[in-house]
Amino acid sequence: MGVKNERGVTLIALLVMIIILVILSAVTIQGITGKEGIIGTSADVAEQHKIKAYEERIEQNVRATIVAKGVLRKNSNTPEI
Repeated sequence: MGVKNERGVTLIALLVMIIILVILSAVTIQGITGKEGIIGTSADVAEQHKIKAYEERIEQNVRATIVAKGVLRKNSNTPEI
Protein backbone atom coordinates (compact mmCIF):
# COMPACT_ATOMS: atom_id res chain seq x y z
CA MET A 1 0.00 0.00 0.00
CA GLY A 2 1.43 3.28 -1.11
CA VAL A 3 0.86 6.70 0.34
CA LYS A 4 -1.34 8.94 -1.83
CA ASN A 5 -0.01 12.39 -2.61
CA GLU A 6 -3.02 14.78 -2.63
CA ARG A 7 -2.39 18.32 -3.81
CA GLY A 8 -5.91 19.77 -3.51
CA VAL A 9 -7.57 21.65 -6.38
CA THR A 10 -5.71 21.39 -9.64
CA LEU A 11 -5.29 24.31 -12.00
CA ILE A 12 -7.52 22.65 -14.61
CA ALA A 13 -10.33 22.10 -12.10
CA LEU A 14 -10.04 25.74 -11.02
CA LEU A 15 -10.24 26.98 -14.62
CA VAL A 16 -13.27 24.78 -15.31
CA MET A 17 -15.04 26.19 -12.25
CA ILE A 18 -14.24 29.77 -13.28
CA ILE A 19 -15.58 29.15 -16.78
CA ILE A 20 -18.78 27.62 -15.38
CA LEU A 21 -19.25 30.58 -13.02
CA VAL A 22 -18.71 33.08 -15.86
CA ILE A 23 -21.31 31.31 -18.01
CA LEU A 24 -23.82 31.17 -15.17
CA SER A 25 -23.22 34.85 -14.39
CA ALA A 26 -23.74 35.84 -18.02
CA VAL A 27 -27.02 33.91 -18.23
CA THR A 28 -28.24 35.40 -14.95
CA ILE A 29 -27.36 38.98 -15.92
CA GLN A 30 -29.08 38.53 -19.30
CA GLY A 31 -32.16 37.17 -17.56
CA ILE A 32 -32.31 40.15 -15.24
CA THR A 33 -31.45 43.04 -17.54
CA GLY A 34 -32.60 41.97 -21.00
CA LYS A 35 -35.76 43.37 -22.64
CA GLU A 36 -37.58 40.16 -21.77
CA GLY A 37 -35.82 39.96 -18.40
CA ILE A 38 -37.14 40.82 -14.98
CA ILE A 39 -36.33 44.54 -15.15
CA GLY A 40 -37.69 45.02 -18.67
CA THR A 41 -40.86 43.10 -17.90
CA SER A 42 -41.47 44.97 -14.64
CA ALA A 43 -41.05 48.31 -16.43
CA ASP A 44 -43.65 47.25 -19.02
CA VAL A 45 -46.05 46.09 -16.32
CA ALA A 46 -45.61 49.35 -14.40
CA GLU A 47 -46.41 51.35 -17.53
CA GLN A 48 -49.52 49.24 -18.21
CA HIS A 49 -50.61 49.73 -14.59
CA LYS A 50 -50.32 53.52 -14.92
CA ILE A 51 -52.36 53.49 -18.13
CA LYS A 52 -55.07 51.35 -16.54
CA ALA A 53 -55.20 53.64 -13.48
CA TYR A 54 -55.67 56.70 -15.72
CA GLU A 55 -58.40 54.92 -17.70
CA GLU A 56 -60.25 54.02 -14.49
CA ARG A 57 -59.91 57.58 -13.16
CA ILE A 58 -61.30 59.01 -16.42
CA GLU A 59 -64.17 56.51 -16.35
CA GLN A 60 -64.99 57.45 -12.74
CA ASN A 61 -64.97 61.16 -13.60
CA VAL A 62 -67.22 60.65 -16.62
CA ARG A 63 -69.62 58.50 -14.60
CA ALA A 64 -69.69 61.06 -11.76
CA THR A 65 -70.42 63.85 -14.24
CA ILE A 66 -73.25 61.86 -15.85
CA VAL A 67 -74.74 60.99 -12.44
CA ALA A 68 -74.44 64.63 -11.32
CA LYS A 69 -76.37 65.74 -14.39
CA GLY A 70 -79.10 63.20 -13.58
CA VAL A 71 -78.74 61.15 -16.75
CA LEU A 72 -77.91 57.92 -14.90
CA ARG A 73 -79.09 56.59 -11.59
CA LYS A 74 -76.30 55.85 -9.13
CA ASN A 75 -75.00 52.26 -9.39
CA SER A 76 -76.76 51.71 -12.70
CA ASN A 77 -75.66 51.33 -16.26
CA THR A 78 -78.99 52.32 -17.78
CA PRO A 79 -80.44 55.82 -18.13
CA GLU A 80 -83.36 56.94 -16.01
CA ILE A 81 -86.71 56.86 -17.75
